[in-house]
Amino acid sequence: MMKIELHKEYYVGKSNSWDWFGTERWWEYRVIITGFNGAGGYWVEELSGWNGGKKDHFREIKTLSWEESRELDKKIFDNMELMCLTPITT
Repeated sequence: MMKIELHKEYYVGKSNSWDWFGTERWWEYRVIITGFNGAGGYWVEELSGWNGGKKDHFREIKTLSWEESRELDKKIFDNMELMCLTPITT
C-alpha cells in the first residue's frame, strides 16, 4: 500500500506546453508536504520548474484546507500509480 510521507518530494502534474524558440516547454509541478496545519490540512512547499530543468523557478509555502489536502492526496496517488513513482528524497 502506498502512503504519503512528510518531507518527501512528489510529482503532481504539469501545465500545457508551448513552443519556446523551437523547443517544447511546460511547467512541472512538485510538492513537499512539510506538516499539518491543525485543521486537517497540510503545510506544503510547492515547487515549479521547466521540463528538463535542473532548478526550481518558483518555491511557495502554503497552507491547504482539508478539501485541498484531499485533492492533493489524490493527485499524488494518481501520479504514483500512473508513473510507478516512488518518493524522491530531498
